[in-house]
Amino acid sequence: MIINNTEHYDAVRETINMSNMKKLIDSKDYSVTKLAMNACISDSSINSYINGNKLPSVTNLVSIANYLNCNIDFLLGRTDNPLPI
Repeated sequence: MIINNTEHYDAVRETINMSNMKKLIDSKDYSVTKLAMNACISDSSINSYINGNKLPSVTNLVSIANYLNCNIDFLLGRTDNPLPI
């Protein structure tokens, strides 16, 4: 899907669900603060991603995926497989 206008952007945004990030944080017994500190992202941004209020940038997604040792598609809710590629 080409994102060239607000309608397409909104359609793509609706498919993104960052709840898998919260599942990984909980399963690894981390806190949002620990993830934020190690991924060099603010706590409030991490919480905004989890709550669906904000979308992470590509660089933030990579940083989060690297720290949680998972793939980006898992963080975005596009797959159920958390294993890194």
